[in-house]
Amino acid sequence: MSVARIEEAFALLERGEAGPAAEVLARVLVEAPGYAPGYVLYARACETLHRWPEALAQWQNAALLMPTLDVAREGVLRATRVMAALQALDARTAMR
Repeated sequence: MSVARIEEAFALLERGEAGPAAEVLARVLVEAPGYAPGYVLYARACETLHRWPEALAQWQNAALLMPTLDVAREGVLRATRVMAALQALDARTAMR
């Protein structure tokens, strides 16, 4: 895993370039699948992009690797709530 690539992804996120950051992080995590902070950054990028199912998966990966990491547990809850709200909205829209 390249620290420079993690720093690049973080800088991209800081500049509001979540799409490119997500691409970098996806590649990093293929090389280092046990790197929990990478999943946290990837989840944040996915949230920014409103890719909630993917964000949830990344938060779950981070929580699996570091079960005591509060930010990961909070991310799982947030993504789950957003997805439930979106599903409820879809159901209400379909009923109209």
